[in-house]
Amino acid sequence: RDAFIENRGTYEWAHPISSIINSLIGVGLTLKEFREYPYSVDEIYSNMETGDDGYRRFKRKDYQLPLMFSVKAVKPA
Repeated sequence: RDAFIENRGTYEWAHPISSIINSLIGVGLTLKEFREYPYSVDEIYSNMETGDDGYRRFKRKDYQLPLMFSVKAVKPA
Protein backbone atom coordinates (compact mmCIF):
# COMPACT_ATOMS: atom_id res chain seq x y z
CA ARG A 1 0.00 0.00 0.00
CA ASP A 2 1.10 3.57 -0.51
CA ALA A 3 1.77 5.78 2.49
CA PHE A 4 3.51 9.09 3.07
CA ILE A 5 6.31 8.80 5.62
CA GLU A 6 7.35 12.16 7.01
CA ASN A 7 10.38 11.12 9.07
CA ARG A 8 12.60 8.82 7.05
CA GLY A 9 15.77 9.20 9.12
CA THR A 10 17.26 6.19 10.86
CA TYR A 11 19.94 5.85 13.50
CA GLU A 12 22.16 2.79 13.54
CA TRP A 13 24.98 1.53 15.71
CA ALA A 14 27.96 -0.48 14.54
CA HIS A 15 27.41 -3.04 17.32
CA PRO A 16 23.99 -3.97 18.67
CA ILE A 17 23.86 -3.83 22.46
CA SER A 18 22.73 -7.47 22.43
CA SER A 19 26.01 -8.48 20.73
CA ILE A 20 28.04 -6.77 23.44
CA ILE A 21 25.97 -8.18 26.32
CA ASN A 22 25.90 -11.69 24.83
CA SER A 23 29.67 -11.60 24.28
CA LEU A 24 30.22 -10.81 27.96
CA ILE A 25 27.87 -13.61 28.99
CA GLY A 26 29.51 -15.95 26.46
CA VAL A 27 32.92 -15.63 28.11
CA GLY A 28 31.42 -16.40 31.52
CA LEU A 29 31.15 -12.93 33.01
CA THR A 30 28.27 -12.07 35.32
CA LEU A 31 26.47 -8.83 34.53
CA LYS A 32 26.07 -6.63 37.59
CA GLU A 33 24.85 -3.41 36.03
CA PHE A 34 23.73 -1.94 32.72
CA ARG A 35 22.96 1.78 32.32
CA GLU A 36 21.97 4.00 29.41
CA TYR A 37 22.60 7.74 29.27
CA PRO A 38 20.80 10.47 27.26
CA TYR A 39 24.12 12.22 26.57
CA SER A 40 27.44 11.52 24.87
CA VAL A 41 31.09 12.49 25.18
CA ASP A 42 31.17 13.18 21.41
CA GLU A 43 29.02 15.25 19.08
CA ILE A 44 27.49 12.31 17.24
CA TYR A 45 24.82 14.36 15.45
CA SER A 46 24.75 17.93 14.19
CA ASN A 47 21.69 18.80 16.30
CA MET A 48 23.55 18.44 19.59
CA GLU A 49 24.92 21.01 22.01
CA THR A 50 27.46 20.86 24.80
CA GLY A 51 26.14 21.33 28.33
CA ASP A 52 27.89 22.95 31.29
CA ASP A 53 29.03 19.48 32.34
CA GLY A 54 30.84 18.94 29.01
CA TYR A 55 28.47 16.25 27.74
CA ARG A 56 26.67 16.57 24.41
CA ARG A 57 22.87 16.36 24.30
CA PHE A 58 20.20 16.92 21.70
CA LYS A 59 19.14 20.57 21.43
CA ARG A 60 15.50 19.49 21.54
CA LYS A 61 14.78 18.49 25.11
CA ASP A 62 12.03 16.08 24.02
CA TYR A 63 14.68 13.83 22.39
CA GLN A 64 15.57 11.38 25.15
CA LEU A 65 17.38 8.67 23.22
CA PRO A 66 20.17 6.65 24.83
CA LEU A 67 23.46 7.86 23.35
CA MET A 68 25.91 6.09 25.61
CA PHE A 69 25.86 3.11 27.94
CA SER A 70 27.95 1.45 30.61
CA VAL A 71 28.23 -2.18 31.65
CA LYS A 72 29.60 -3.60 34.86
CA ALA A 73 30.52 -7.29 34.66
CA VAL A 74 32.59 -9.49 36.94
CA LYS A 75 34.42 -12.78 36.57
CA PRO A 76 32.92 -15.37 38.94
CA ALA A 77 35.26 -16.58 41.69
